[in-house]
Amino acid sequence: MDQMLQEDRTVAFWRDLFLGWPQERPRRGIIVTAWQETMSFDSYLVSDEVLFLNRPQPDGLGARKIMLPFRKIAAVKFTDVFELDAFASVGFQ
Repeated sequence: MDQMLQEDRTVAFWRDLFLGWPQERPRRGIIVTAWQETMSFDSYLVSDEVLFLNRPQPDGLGARKIMLPFRKIAAVKFTDVFELDAFASVGFQ
């Protein structure tokens, strides 16, 4: 039960991060998945359970769009330079 609660909290965190992405920051970065795959993105849409990503370059199969379940996100990397407090609006202190 504790593992399910933790997974629910992690899903909620990632969803809240993308929903609350600061307006002044470009919607781009790199996602590391639970499958140890990295995915660049330059825009996205959010649903309750899934992040719909646009990739700036196609993957090896030619795909530019991917639907990724929030529960499969392991990390988000940022390629832009900015002050850390830019993400204070999504709960960071």
